[in-house]
Amino acid sequence: MLATFLISTNQSRKQVKVPFATKKLCLHNFLETFKNERIFIFADNCDNETLDYLLSLDLDIHSGSYGLYYSQVELYKKILEMNLDPDEIIYCCEDDYLHKPNSSTIIKDGLNFADYVTLYDHPDKYMPLYDFGETVKIRRSFYSHWKNTISTCMTFGFRYQTLKEDFNMINNYPNCLDHRLFINLKQKGRFLYSSIPGYACQMDNFMNHDLSNMTEKWAIDILINEGLSQLSEQKLNEYKELEIDDTLFYQKLYWIDGALKSEEVKNE
Repeated sequence: MLATFLISTNQSRKQVKVPFATKKLCLHNFLETFKNERIFIFADNCDNETLDYLLSLDLDIHSGSYGLYYSQVELYKKILEMNLDPDEIIYCCEDDYLHKPNSSTIIKDGLNFADYVTLYDHPDKYMPLYDFGETVKIRRSFYSHWKNTISTCMTFGFRYQTLKEDFNMINNYPNCLDHRLFINLKQKGRFLYSSIPGYACQMDNFMNHDLSNMTEKWAIDILINEGLSQLSEQKLNEYKELEIDDTLFYQKLYWIDGALKSEEVKNE
């Protein structure tokens, strides 16, 4: 399996991420999760510091300057140039996702019957827009359950032959964007399936607020551990004394973030 990671440090598109969900953390998680697969890093508009770090990893890397949306298309072109076996499985990942262990196994499992698979059980499919849940077909594979879903973000898996056959449609992604792209693919007869539960989680913070959190608990646990590694001994002791209801466990993450920021202000 070819696992690709598209990373960009271009600041033209500001997005609020969950605390501690840096591109570097997502990259390290990706490299660990897919360490037994062939890895290809596609760097778009990255600063020199990021490029130097990527080059130090001794991985297959391509760098260029393409811009938002167009970088995905250029990545697919690079994959097509590799002349892979028609059945070769490819997973394309953006730079703001965390993954659970065994994600590659789940991807391969889903592509036994699906044209495209996503490991991200997207929270927007449980919002009022979809009447709090899509009406879908559920399939059971050896390792997971799957739902056919209308669309996903641009982090998903497929086979090389599928990319070849669908590239003319995928090439239009900068004009139609992800939701319309998958609607168009479905009209062609392609099916996108999403693992349930999810094995990947996007780090956008736009759907989270004080009394609700759409970030997967396992991902929050990763972020909490990252945050704790940065706390002073005094703040660690305060953290241990926290009394937060289990249903609001994610507030621990925001407490750690606030504690670190207060220490930064104190040290200025």
